[in-house]
Amino acid sequence: SSIGVQFSDVKMMVSRQRNPVEETGPFLTRNRVENISVAEDCAASTWKIGERAELRTYLTSVNGWQIRIHRISTNEEIVVYETGFAVGNPPENPGIFQTDGTGCCFEGERGFTGICSLIDGITRTDCAVECNPNTNLMDWEKTALPGLISTLGRGEHLLVTGVYAHRDA
Repeated sequence: SSIGVQFSDVKMMVSRQRNPVEETGPFLTRNRVENISVAEDCAASTWKIGERAELRTYLTSVNGWQIRIHRISTNEEIVVYETGFAVGNPPENPGIFQTDGTGCCFEGERGFTGICSLIDGITRTDCAVECNPNTNLMDWEKTALPGLISTLGRGEHLLVTGVYAHRDA
């Protein structure tokens, strides 16, 4: 699944249009997973970020939707970014992002993609990412990527997300 984490206590200086800006960083992406299990209707794996955080993810599908369940344990505040699937978004005929506070979707000539939170109690902010050319293996042009952002404090958390995409608009 597409999930990434930033630790709030780590700052870095970057240059934006030749001006120094302090930003949260670095951005960590899911890698070196372990404890992988695959069954007929579910796959699961664990991503550990040292002693700082552990994310156990379960993936299944229901009626064309990918359902993601993330059990997150963290020793400190983290920002979690979760995205749906990318869909081509050609600049000569761009599509439209829509957000409603519980999810984000995109519809364009190359298809539809959406992500939504399926449980209450966790504040998740919608985000719409317009990706540069050659950043996705499925489409060399610009792509659209809907997402959700959550700030989670120390402790145990459960995120449940539905993700859907198809190539026909």
